[in-house]
This record gives sequence, C-alpha cells and structure tokens, in this order.
Amino acid sequence: MRRLQHFYRVGGQVMLRIPARERKKTDPVAKGTFVVKNVYENGNVLLDTGSSEYRVNIRRIFPY
Repeated sequence: MRRLQHFYRVGGQVMLRIPARERKKTDPVAKGTFVVKNVYENGNVLLDTGSSEYRVNIRRIFPY
C-alpha cells in the first residue's frame, strides 16, 4: 500500500473534516479554517487552531 500523495505546504489554509460518527445529520461537515504549521513525512500535518496546535492525518483535511 502506498502513501497518499499530498500538496500541503506550511502556511496554507485547510478545513478539518468531522467524521460522520461524531456529528449529527444537520451539523457541518468541516471546521475551519486552520493554518498548516508543519508537514511531516508520515502523512501528518500540524494545524494552528489559535489557542493550541493539533496534529492530524492528511485524510482528515482538505484545502480551503
């Protein structure tokens, strides 16, 4: 299995996808926008949420 190709760069803006099991039918599908602070080789990115930093997999984010 190959890693998912990504094009995220430091300073870019992304939205964070909320999993279906954690939201109701009429709730928004994503939160955002967040700034990418770091991109890791293993497919994770570090997001700046304002008050804290949050490390997530690239499968949970999409470009703004």
